[in-house]
Amino acid sequence: MGDRTYCQIEIAKRDDSALRATLVDEHGFEEEGDSADRLYFGDAEANYGGSSAVADLQDLRLPFFGYHDAGGDYSPMVFAFDGATYAECAAIVSAPVCTVDDNGEPNQSDLKTAREYLKVHKRAKQRMTAEPLADCSECLERIYEWQPHEDDKHKDCAAAATVA
Repeated sequence: MGDRTYCQIEIAKRDDSALRATLVDEHGFEEEGDSADRLYFGDAEANYGGSSAVADLQDLRLPFFGYHDAGGDYSPMVFAFDGATYAECAAIVSAPVCTVDDNGEPNQSDLKTAREYLKVHKRAKQRMTAEPLADCSECLERIYEWQPHEDDKHKDCAAAATVA
C-alpha cells in the first residue's frame, strides 16, 4: 500500500459507461455528484494521488480532468486529458500555480507547464460536450475528430471513412 490522498475526476455523463468501470470497479472511486452534463468521482484514499486510475483512463481516449491533494512526497496537482494529450500542473485548491523568484518573476518552466495544462483543460471541457462524428458499426465505439479509428480494424466500417 502506497501513499494515499484525495483525488477527484470529472467526466462527461455520456462517457459514464466507458469510464465508470475503470474508476469505480478497478480503482475504488465513488460517484460524488453530477451536473447537467458531468459526473464527479472521488477517492479519499487514492493511491499516489490516483495516478494509476489517471493512466488507465487515458487508455480509453475519452476526455476527463481533475485534481489530487498533496501526498507524502508530492504536491497537489491538477490534471487534464483531452482525448489525445495529457497535462498536469502543481495546484492550490484545484487551481494551477507557478512559483515566483525573489524578484517576483514567474518561473518560466512552471509558467509553461501551467499554460499547457490550461490549454489541455480547455480542450477537454470542449470535447466533453462535443457531439461524436459517428458511431462505429463494428465496435460501437463513438468516434470523435481527435480519435481516429484504425483503418485496418475498421476497413469495412462507414464511420472509419467519416474520420479518415
